[in-house]
Amino acid sequence: MAETTKNDFYLSITDLADLVGKSVLGVFKDCEALAGPLRHKSHLPPKLVRQYLSSKGYQYPHKVISFQMLKGGVAKTTSALNFGLRAAMYGAKVLFIDLDQQANLSYALGVDAENKPVWVDLVEKKFSIEQATCKIDEGVDLIPSSLNNSVLDRVLLNSNRNWAQAVKNPLKEIRAFYDLVIIDTAPNLSAILHSSLKCSEKISKQIKRLLNY
Repeated sequence: MAETTKNDFYLSITDLADLVGKSVLGVFKDCEALAGPLRHKSHLPPKLVRQYLSSKGYQYPHKVISFQMLKGGVAKTTSALNFGLRAAMYGAKVLFIDLDQQANLSYALGVDAENKPVWVDLVEKKFSIEQATCKIDEGVDLIPSSLNNSVLDRVLLNSNRNWAQAVKNPLKEIRAFYDLVIIDTAPNLSAILHSSLKCSEKISKQIKRLLNY
């Protein structure tokens, strides 16, 4: 899975025009009225897209979406990545959470978390959720994963913690900063899979109903 680059987060003016039902030239002029002369003539940075859509009265959703599948190799992580990045291109503030010890989502976003805090460290209160959050780009953050998360289920089940709240409770501290929280889980039945489901408004099979993009 290829790593993302900064240009991956820019939205074409054509796509934005299709969304709002205006001509490309009309959207271009509107954006120049908001931000001054545009550096790029065909693509817009997410911050400007958000400013434009907000000026049109668009309300960004506040959702936690969990991508879950018990079978591996079915493009679960790719779907989570593309869904989150596409939302970010439209100006949404996105937090990715990688709960799969294979860490494919983290690698795709260019993060090697071998020496970084991951979710098991949050559960054991070794780090805060803010310390575990990596900035990927403007409006896109990641809480990465590594092989250290392979013991996450054992930590949850062998402790006296309410493991059903193991994702929801830490998220309370930063939830208000994001429009979308995208959770990628490992392809197996587990306590952390159940916990991510408990905090999610939607799961992956329902994502088509979330946004009108």
